Amino acid sequence: MTKVDLPYINVQRGRDGRVRHWYFRRHGHRWALPGEPLSWAFMEEYQRLLTETDKPAANPPADRRSYASGSFGLLVNEYLASAEYREKKPSTKLEYRRVLEALQELHGSKPVNQTEAAAYTPHAGRARRNPGRCQHDRSHVEDRAQLRR
Repeated sequence: MTKVDLPYINVQRGRDGRVRHWYFRRHGHRWALPGEPLSWAFMEEYQRLLTETDKPAANPPADRRSYASGSFGLLVNEYLASAEYREKKPSTKLEYRRVLEALQELHGSKPVNQTEAAAYTPHAGRARRNPGRCQHDRSHVEDRAQLRR
């Protein structure tokens, strides 16, 4: 078997332990690479994907500082600027930022005071689906009828 030590290369093995597919994986996406490792077609596609994924985003994010007072977007901005966020590990901060910015893009202009608390409460969905198994605080569930939905 060929030993390949290139950045962003992943291998998929079959149940028998043999290598079945080679993949280029970067920024949460995965592309299959053609042919045998280090072959002409393999390296050509590898170089193309490496160059393509090095490019900065074509559309930079909108100005996130212009959200109105009381909006979800402003709440996200304030959290990302907080000491609590800055104390997180780098990998945690990266994941939090990725998720929060995606939510901010969808719901940034919506007022926070008009959203349902259950939507932001951990385990709220689990308590509604299966109330007997959720042992966490159920204060987010208003009444028994809501539990049966």
